[in-house]
Amino acid sequence: MKRLALILALIAAPAQAEQPPMPDDVYAQTVPILLQCVTDLPRMMDLLADYGETAVALMHMSPRSSIAIFTNEKRTTSTVVVMRKEKHKEEVCVLWAGKSTPGDNGVGMSFSLNPNPVYPEVKEGVQM
Repeated sequence: MKRLALILALIAAPAQAEQPPMPDDVYAQTVPILLQCVTDLPRMMDLLADYGETAVALMHMSPRSSIAIFTNEKRTTSTVVVMRKEKHKEEVCVLWAGKSTPGDNGVGMSFSLNPNPVYPEVKEGVQM
């Protein structure tokens, strides 16, 4: 468990180090979380395929860490997977999984994309 917490901390550390100061109403909260991990992405993909899920989105957060979103065809289940790769080692972990009830059209809302995103302008002086 300590090792998994360290993994999450290391994934988040580069992002946190580069973040500007947060507004006064933003606070940090430590929560206990159990991750379910395997040693490579193909194995995780095989496991999630047993639930009918496939990867639909991938976010490269740094050269060594990524996040993938998996969902089933009807979008009634989805899984968030975090990945961290070291020189000779890879860890791929389920961070969160959930399900939703299908709507009237038989399609769930467990995962959906905004078809027409409206991106706000970046405020002057704000950096990521």
